[in-house]
Amino acid sequence: MQSIKTLPFSGRTLGLNGVDVFPDHLTWWEMEDPGCRFAGGGACDQNTAEFLEKGPPIEGVPAEIVAEVRAILQELEGKGGLECKD
Repeated sequence: MQSIKTLPFSGRTLGLNGVDVFPDHLTWWEMEDPGCRFAGGGACDQNTAEFLEKGPPIEGVPAEIVAEVRAILQELEGKGGLECKD
């Protein structure tokens, strides 16, 4: 499944963080400095219902990113395309 939107942001670590928005979940990710030979990263999924109730599962997400994700999910919900799963 292709994400609806990818929102990159600067986070707590060197490198890049972001979130991919899907109709039924979000994938929060982190890529360490791509110029580093031993770079790593990670990702975690969060269902949309949990995000709408509790917000992001990680610290340091800029308020404008949280607001944009909420707006995307609210738009999907208005169109009947949001798939909240518990």
